[in-house]
Amino acid sequence: MVVTQNIEANFTKRQIGIKNKALSRNTEKLASGYRINRAADDASGLAISEGMRGQVRGLNRSALNTDEGTSFCQIADGAMQEIENIVHRMRELAVQAADDVNTPQDRQMIQYEIEQLVTEVDHITNYTEYNTLKVFSDNALDINGKDYGLSKVLGKNNVYQGQYMDSPVSFTNGGWNNTGTPATIVRYGVSVNGGANQNIYNVVSYMQQEYGVTIQNTSAGNVNTMTMYSADGKSEISLQYNQIKPDGTRLLNTITVNTYDSVLPNPAANLTETRKLTGSCSAMGSTGLGGTQFYGSWVDFDGLGTTYRLSDLEGLGFNTGCTHCSGQKRYNVEFTLQPCNTTNSSGVNYTFTTNKTASNIFNTLKVNIAGCTSGADIVGRIMSAANSESAFTNHYIQFAYHNSDPSKLYMYDDEAGSRTSMFEPAVRTEGGLQIETGKRLNIQVGSNSDQFVTIDVPYLNASMLGISMVNLTKRESAENAISVCDGAIDILNQERSRMGSMVVRLSHAYDNVKNAGENMQSSESLVRDLDMADELVKHSANNIILQAAQSMLSQANSSKDGVMALFRE
Repeated sequence: MVVTQNIEANFTKRQIGIKNKALSRNTEKLASGYRINRAADDASGLAISEGMRGQVRGLNRSALNTDEGTSFCQIADGAMQEIENIVHRMRELAVQAADDVNTPQDRQMIQYEIEQLVTEVDHITNYTEYNTLKVFSDNALDINGKDYGLSKVLGKNNVYQGQYMDSPVSFTNGGWNNTGTPATIVRYGVSVNGGANQNIYNVVSYMQQEYGVTIQNTSAGNVNTMTMYSADGKSEISLQYNQIKPDGTRLLNTITVNTYDSVLPNPAANLTETRKLTGSCSAMGSTGLGGTQFYGSWVDFDGLGTTYRLSDLEGLGFNTGCTHCSGQKRYNVEFTLQPCNTTNSSGVNYTFTTNKTASNIFNTLKVNIAGCTSGADIVGRIMSAANSESAFTNHYIQFAYHNSDPSKLYMYDDEAGSRTSMFEPAVRTEGGLQIETGKRLNIQVGSNSDQFVTIDVPYLNASMLGISMVNLTKRESAENAISVCDGAIDILNQERSRMGSMVVRLSHAYDNVKNAGENMQSSESLVRDLDMADELVKHSANNIILQAAQSMLSQANSSKDGVMALFRE
């Protein structure tokens, strides 16, 4: 009988230690509810679980992000709805002003309301915000200060514009170079015998070919009419002017063509046809500028190679429009460093496009400026490309520069004294004003990088909608204003539809991330959470075994009592 070693007691003691630890772990898991409380519990399971936890928290946060993106779109839509209400009122006023029962004073009163409505549109677009972010512009850009497009690259001091082009340009000395063709024919839309509007340029060209005459403007004396005869003497063409412009050219009021069946002069009985063209027409082109002051805007490209690089101009440009047609015609110049599809006789490479919508015409010159080494080079290419496209210069808006400062490009209205043309240092297309390429609002709708929904910020103000130039003081301009308002409504409907579509998309994105988060939470629970019933069974078993081991330890210790009996005997 051995007394120095109690193997049974030592074994039982060791088992009691093991079961104590197991029972401690059972208690810890039951108290926390987790199967894994430390890496030692399940190293790989812990790594998987923590990764899933990050995904779940990211998904929950992205769900809130989609709510915020939805709120942004809803604020934009609400503001555009109010702007649309304003434009509807403007259209109503335009319809009212187009009625000839209105006196000039009546139309002026209507115009006062129009001006206030335009101001309110700009107020809404300038001050509508979400979390201090401007909804209709870009906080990084000073829209009011025109710190975008060319202004951002060249600097605001090198781009002059006002709400209306009002910088005096005085062509009082030599050295000026300007776009346009000589003022030898007439143009603009007029009504033929009360019928549909026609382009008078085409009508006059036809008359010149048909009758063998050349119709020219005159500025001599106070002659208000001019009569010419066809080559065969069977027709007389009478031009009647109603106004002499400050530059000496005249505004044409009426063209009358009388055709007879025999050589002139003839009695009235021989008159076979009378064609009468009436309307407000003026000389095409911009010759005869000497001694005349115009009002316009300018862009100075003098900083090329010093303050900015040629590549900085890629994709940028400017646009100008004329209120003679209520802003329905826009003239863009856009810069590119890529080859274009037309090269003129001077070697200038460009692309000319015309896009028409229901209410606007957008003429765009995309000028290839690759290889330019100075601002004068850029201005020269713009002038050359513009003069190569008569559709671009056959309007009131013209470009000019002076030999003493060839890097400074002027834009002016060729009706002297006029201040009625808009200008912005950005390109305008049928899609709106292109201020900055790639300007978007990204809404993070996933838990990982690059999982976002993009909202195109709706750049809007009265000018971008084309309503800042609405003038209802004359019946003709009031009629044009109806179409302008229709165009603005189309733009607003397009933008509101886009915002509504984004709300629908974000709603689906929200449902998706919530569903993904729920499923991910369920997966994480399978890895990390404790099966309470199973653990309680283990806890009870370990507790019973521990109690039994403690009893057995007592038995093992008492098993050596027989040795003492030997000593007693």
